[in-house]
Amino acid sequence: MSETNSDEATGKLVVGTFLTLGGVMQAPGGPEEDRDGGFEQGRPARTAEIADTVAYLLSDASSYITGQNIRVDGGLTASV
Repeated sequence: MSETNSDEATGKLVVGTFLTLGGVMQAPGGPEEDRDGGFEQGRPARTAEIADTVAYLLSDASSYITGQNIRVDGGLTASV
């Protein structure tokens, strides 16, 4: 992907977060040390796993994907 295409694609990417006026809200279940391992994968995502998903969405391979919520949460959402 060229730098121009990458810049255009980045403008279309929306990353969801839980925000409050005081900053970023804690993930479901409280601080990580208080969680009971509710992830179906048994652990939170690694940075590289999130980056791989973003790289895919910015690539030409994802050109036919539109209007999707892609959850990279190791099954946490499915277990709620």
